[in-house]
Amino acid sequence: MKHLLLFAIVGLFAVSCSTTEEILDEVSDEINLPDRIASGRAKAYAYNMDRSDSTESMIDYQYFTPQFSSGVMDSVYKDSVNARIVELAAMQSPETETQLLGPLTDYYFERVVDDFTVDEEDDEDDFNMWTWEMQAGFDISETSRYVCLNSHGWAYTGGAHGNGFLFYEYFLKQNGQRIGLEYFAEDMESLLTIAEKYFRSHIGLEQGESLNDAGFWFEDDTFALNDNFVFEEDFMTFVFNPYEVAPYAAGMIEFSIPLEELSGIITQ
Repeated sequence: MKHLLLFAIVGLFAVSCSTTEEILDEVSDEINLPDRIASGRAKAYAYNMDRSDSTESMIDYQYFTPQFSSGVMDSVYKDSVNARIVELAAMQSPETETQLLGPLTDYYFERVVDDFTVDEEDDEDDFNMWTWEMQAGFDISETSRYVCLNSHGWAYTGGAHGNGFLFYEYFLKQNGQRIGLEYFAEDMESLLTIAEKYFRSHIGLEQGESLNDAGFWFEDDTFALNDNFVFEEDFMTFVFNPYEVAPYAAGMIEFSIPLEELSGIITQ
């Protein structure tokens, strides 16, 4: 009966302008279809030798479910996003396979956090490894033309300090291709001029003062933008991760530009 309901609904809407995905979103509750985007949390603990203390590692995640990827339902861009999630998640644990061997599932993220953690009862030589800790997340947002994957994380694996990252990456729905700043910028020269003004204001550096003398690592002491940005309400925000353009002590650098100043320069 549920199959008959699905065919009837799809046949009815086929003559309209609705996409197949919009149709399925509308009827998924009635026919028990899974969500297009799955979400969840994977968590694991590492204990010291007497189990008197522990650390917690965690990944909050979203991904496109197998029913809507891997060869069906205009899946090219979804497979591209899932493959990138696998790549970034695997960076958190050297024991995890870096290639997508099958549909991405909740179990993959459980593997990552399990591989990352260490139980000191298993290996006395790794006495200090139980202090390792990792927090990561993967979030998906969409427009009619592209998907934005927001990946963020922080990990401590020994040494003086941990390290973190924040990435915004874009994928065209048409073909799954990764796109960067050039896709959105109509006038890159004007964008760089405006962006440098806001960057200097953020770090407290006057126009004309040397960026590299202030501790930055820009090539030829010339300001440059990366492809790590996000559109947030009335702003376009750029992110430089630690060690990208400055030493670790500078931290993660984020600065925002009002979109009203980018009219005719940036298109979303």
